[in-house]
Amino acid sequence: MTRLSREDSRSITQEKLRTAALQEFARWGFGGAAIDKITESAGFSRGAFYANYKSKEDILIDVLKAYNNREIQEWRQFLAMPEDIETVLNYMRESFARYLGQADWGMFVIEAQLHAKRNKDFAAKYRGYLNEVNESVRLMLSALYSRAGVAEPPNFGELAVLLRALVVGLSLDVGDDSDPSNAPDQLMYFLKTILHHA
Repeated sequence: MTRLSREDSRSITQEKLRTAALQEFARWGFGGAAIDKITESAGFSRGAFYANYKSKEDILIDVLKAYNNREIQEWRQFLAMPEDIETVLNYMRESFARYLGQADWGMFVIEAQLHAKRNKDFAAKYRGYLNEVNESVRLMLSALYSRAGVAEPPNFGELAVLLRALVVGLSLDVGDDSDPSNAPDQLMYFLKTILHHA
């Protein structure tokens, strides 16, 4: 077996901690989530948590960034494919369906928003995260418009914010009591509509 480098080992530890944190925050909320439960679920000691994160807020932001960056990066790869735009949109739909397959994601995102509303210090960090995500979504949308061969509208930045908010809202609709297959179709309807009216 090949021995993992220190950096690879750290990345694996952080990924396990992020997965456990997502579940803990979604289930108990920010206030009820416990670092001991996060580390226990991830299979690590409390020391392993503090070797990677300063606080619950730090891991909260890290989970948000990691999951959103992964999704946006995948969509960018689809947009670089040589296939026609309809095929590319179908790939994006499948990717979004997988993204929504994380049952706790919608609850987790709402917990982050609520904590930002209740805590001024965290709100500043959260706003920085939102600015980064909105810019990433704007770049992804720009690539989509370019790929479709249509011009960007004047209110393009607002459109990126709207798309991010729509994804968050749709992620909340997916759960035990709803049909998760509808949300990806709704997102594709939105994307096709804005491209058609460009």
